[in-house]
Formats: sequence, C-alpha cells, structure tokens
Amino acid sequence: MDIKKALNNLKIDFKSIQDENLRGCIILLFNAVEQLSKENDELRTKNQTLTDEVNRLKGEQGKPTIRPQKKDKDLSSESERKDDKEDSNDKTKKSKPKKDDIKIDRVEYCDLNKDKLPLDAIFKGYEPIVVQDIKITTDNIKFERAMYYSPSQRKTYLGPLPSGYHGQFGPGVKSLVLDLYQDGGMTQPALKRFLETHGLYISSGRISDIITNDVEPLHQEKTDIVDAGLAATDYHHIDDTGSRVNGKNHHTHILCNPFFTAYFTLSTRDRLAAIEVLSNGNLMFCINAETYKLMTELGLSEKRLNQLKELQLEPALMTRTEIDAHIKLLFPKEHRHLTSQKNIREAAAIIAYRQYCGKLMF
Repeated sequence: MDIKKALNNLKIDFKSIQDENLRGCIILLFNAVEQLSKENDELRTKNQTLTDEVNRLKGEQGKPTIRPQKKDKDLSSESERKDDKEDSNDKTKKSKPKKDDIKIDRVEYCDLNKDKLPLDAIFKGYEPIVVQDIKITTDNIKFERAMYYSPSQRKTYLGPLPSGYHGQFGPGVKSLVLDLYQDGGMTQPALKRFLETHGLYISSGRISDIITNDVEPLHQEKTDIVDAGLAATDYHHIDDTGSRVNGKNHHTHILCNPFFTAYFTLSTRDRLAAIEVLSNGNLMFCINAETYKLMTELGLSEKRLNQLKELQLEPALMTRTEIDAHIKLLFPKEHRHLTSQKNIREAAAIIAYRQYCGKLMF
C-alpha cells in the first residue's frame, strides 16, 4: 500500500472540524504518518543497499537495477519521420572525430596498374583516406660507456648516461608503466604480461618499484604545476574529504581552479592545513603587530600574548621548526595548553600568507 498516495487522495477539510483539539490531533496524526512513511522508505532503501553489499562480499550479486523501457515514438506523418532521421544523423555526425584533429605520421600513395586501365583514363589526383593505427615496438639501447682508470687515485671513471636513463629500464618504459597503471587501471601482473608480450623482460618487483618508488621527479612536476596554477587566477577552490593512510584517519585536500586540480593528503583539516595547501606546501610563519592582533581575535589570553611579546621576535618569515622552538619556550610541556599553541601558529601562518603568499583573506 502506497501511504503517500493514499494521503494525497484523501479529501479532508480541516477547517470544517469545529473542535480545535480534535483538529489539532488529526493534523498531528497526518504529519506523523507522513514522516514515518518517509523514514520507512529511507530505511528500506538503506537496508537493500546493505543487503546488496553483503551479497557482493559473499561473491554473489546484489539486486539488479532494471531501467524502464523506452517508449516507441509514434511517427504518424512523413515530416515527423524525416525530422527524427535528421536528429539521429546529427548525433552520429557529432560523435565522429574530425579528420583535422588526427595527427598524420606518414603518407603512402596507392597507385594503380596503368596496364589494366582504359587507354583514355586521365589522372585526377588522389583521394585521401585517413586510417588510424598504432605500433608498439622495443627501443633497447646498448650504451658503451667510456671507462678510465687512475692508478694514482685508484679510481675508475665512467662516461655518464644520457639524462633520464638510470637502471636497466629507460624513461619510456617507466612512463608507460605509470600511464597504464594509473589511467589504464591495469594490475601489476597484467603489466608484466603486456611488457613481456612485446619483448621486454622485467620482474614483478621492478614494476612495483617503478609504481611506488621511482616517482621523485613527479613530485617536482606537481609542485611546478601547482605554482603555475596558483599564479594563473586570482581565486581558487579548496575542499577536503576523509582518507586512510596506514590505518590512520587523514584528510585529502583538493585544490583547484579552471586550469588545474591538485591533491594533498595531510593528517589534519584545520587552518594550518588549508594554508599549507594554498601555499603549495611552503608553510611559513610571521609574528608582528598584525599577528598579535589576530591572536587576540582567535582567543589567545593576554597573559600568553605578553609572554610572547617578551621574546621580542623579529617580524621575519620563520619555518615550522623555528616557530616551534619559540613556542616551546612558552610551553615547555608540549602536551599542555594546546589551544594557545594552535592560536599562535594559526595567526602567524595567516599573516605570513596574507603578506607573502597571496591575497586570500581568512
């Protein structure tokens, strides 16, 4: 029984009920039934979702999602059939790639045997047709490194390898493994089979190293991308979502604008984390007159503020290690007065970011 539908079909004029108490009770009852019906539908949907998940964990299938059938169009006139056909052709045309966007790597001419042509056949040029194809081949290189030995130094000198080459596999193999693993979604065993099929001999351990260890150049590339993205516009969007790292709760921060999107996984999601993301990991601190004012607004007590002023810190940029050293002078026991320590760090980071890293106001 559809309770919502039944309630909507009821035609009750509540104003016609003279007894105010009875009218109030009936309205309250109707509202309660509607609310309970809504909660019941939500619980039923949640229960079905959990049941499907349990079935999937058991290796079974969940409840299938059956989509409604499409209704056939009643094309009663010739004009309607013609319009429908044109719409279909337009969709087909839009889905086809443009020839101008296809890179041409080589051109081959397909000539005819003139002996099989009529005597009056006249050459009219060539009719182009673009065929897309791909070729996967090895590019194994044998480097002959010049070797010198110095008897006085008792040392051997070798000619350096070209930039990008170190170990037994070149940059092409490493970039292909990362591309197929990250974007292609291939597993490590599948990558091993793929490379061996095309003539490369590589171990599973080396593939794992390429994916997990040989990524230091990518960190610098990410830093350069974020720096360029931050300089491209006057505004940025930042958000975060929960994540797990080695069994502990962390937060993945998403920084983006129309030109880039970058991800930072940090242990916290407070002001310091946001400023660290906005400054591309270059978290700095500055203590000056504006910092003291902001500390008061954040809730730092006057006693702690005066103690900090007695240190007579210079209004220069400081690293996290440097400001932590000053804070330790005020709070020798690091596990106490955590809120005051947090207020000092956040105020100093905000002022440093305002003055040196951007115009975003907190």
